[in-house]
Formats: sequence, C-alpha cells, structure tokens
Amino acid sequence: MFTGPFAPPATPRVRPGRAPAALAILAAVATLVPSTALAEGPAPPTMSLFGTPGFIDNPPTGEALSDGELAITAAGMDGGVLRNTFTFQFSPPRLTGTFRYAAHGDGGVWDYTNYDRSFDWNFQLLRESAFLPSLSVGMRDFAGTGRYSSEYLVASKQVGPVTISGGLGWGGRLAGHPRPILEGADAIDTWEYWFTGTPELFGGLRWQVNDRLSLVAEYSRDSYQVEVDDFASPMTAHGTSARITRSGTGTSACTTPMAHKSGCVPPMR
Repeated sequence: MFTGPFAPPATPRVRPGRAPAALAILAAVATLVPSTALAEGPAPPTMSLFGTPGFIDNPPTGEALSDGELAITAAGMDGGVLRNTFTFQFSPPRLTGTFRYAAHGDGGVWDYTNYDRSFDWNFQLLRESAFLPSLSVGMRDFAGTGRYSSEYLVASKQVGPVTISGGLGWGGRLAGHPRPILEGADAIDTWEYWFTGTPELFGGLRWQVNDRLSLVAEYSRDSYQVEVDDFASPMTAHGTSARITRSGTGTSACTTPMAHKSGCVPPMR
C-alpha cells in the first residue's frame, strides 16, 4: 500500500448488496419516463365531434392545439343534428376560442327546424411536461341557448402510446344535470348557471396504435336527453375535420353509433 502525496486516491467503500442512492433514483426515473416521450413530446390532440380537443363526442381533454392553429370540424348525426365548428388557438396566452353553428331537427337528415349558435373558451393552466399533466379549465356554450352548456376542469397525460384524461364537469353535458334551453332575449343570460350544480367525473383514453390509427374510449354522465327528446330513432354520428397549421393541413373522418358511445378518431397530423 502506497502512502504519501503520490499515492492513488482511496476507493470509496460500498456495502455489499446496496447501490448508491443516487443511482437508484436515476434508475427509477429512467424506468418511469420513457426516453422517446421526453424527446418527442406529447402527441397532437384529436378533435371531438364538438370540434375541440377530445376523444369521441363530449368530454374535453386538457390538450391544446399548436399556437396559431385553426381547426374546422363538421359533425352530423343521422337522427337530425349537424355541428359546424371553428376552433382557433391563440398565441401566446394559451387561450382557445370556439364558435359553433349547429342545426337540429326531428324529421331526419337535412330536415332542420332549429338553428343554434354557441361559443366556447378554454385556457390551458399547465402545459404537459415529462412529469406533469396538462391542465385546462373551460366553458362550453357560455353565451347562447345553453343547449350544450357545460363547464370543466380537466387534466391529460401521455404515457408512451396512451393518453389518459380525466376531470370534473358541470352542467347537463358533462354532469348529467340538464339545464333549461333559453330562447329569445334570455339566450345570452346563461351566466347564472355557470359552475352550478353537483360536478361529476368524466374521462377517456386514446391508444396510438400507429401513425394512422388510434383507438379511443370515453365516459361522461351525459344521457343525451336533449337528443332523446328530439329524436325517436337511434343516432349514428359522422364527423370530418380539417386543421390548418403553419406546416400544412390535415383531415380525418369517423363514424360511430352514439347509442354505444364508442368508435374511432384517427389522428390528424
């Protein structure tokens, strides 16, 4: 054993069977967070039949479009519903604005007796990171007849090829507590119903199978009572979307039976 100023540094002693704590922590982080997720970031959101980031029809997600992106969505139901939606992602305040023009009727497709305008807003409180989910708060149909009136707080997180979303919702569409449909001059006085009633849970998930296919499922307390009252026959929903971004455009289409609330929403790149 050498001693003195030229002696090699002493080797730290490690007890057998115990790894340094720092290495254990790094190993745990590497196991929980895939390297591909950190490198590529969250996948772009799919658009629901309401024309906003979502899975199938009703529940929103905590995701947001790219800054400056415009999404145009047309969705119809065989029972007599047509929704045309324009959604724009403002930059940089994380604010999403939506205008929707819908038609409803009880005589079948293209036989509409009621036309409805509604406005939505969504603010992304927290952007998704390697460890934290995205978190958004928003209101649907906050100024209008209240046919689609609902408010929500929702979080979403991508784990590998799967995106999981869950939140609390108020109103008939998300909490299953129908609100009155206002007409005429009263159609803009919906503020008294904002965030009222008992909130209920909603959620969903999306599995990105490959670049051209994703499988989705969702849950909410919406009983589609408005549609049940208007239409006696089962409804099948059809949707098509176009998204305009700085890098180009994308389209998608989907058909799903609303009675079963399941279906597919292909991703738009």
